[in-house]
Amino acid sequence: MLLKGQSVLVLGVSSGIDAEVGLALAAAGAEIAINDHTGLEAAGRITSNIPSRGGETFAIEADV
Repeated sequence: MLLKGQSVLVLGVSSGIDAEVGLALAAAGAEIAINDHTGLEAAGRITSNIPSRGGETFAIEADV
C-alpha cells in the first residue's frame, strides 16, 4: 500500500470529487481525517466506506 503509515486530512468530503479523493487515499492505505464543516453526519457517510477500502479514518467537524 503506497500510503501505509501516512496521515491525510481531507476537507469537504460530503460529496463530489473530494469524496472520491478520500476513498482513493483509503485504498492506498492512508489514515484519513475526514472534515466537513456542515457536520459529522456528512463526514460519517464517507468514513463508513473507508475501512472496507483498507484505510483507517475518523470524522471531525471544523470550519477551516
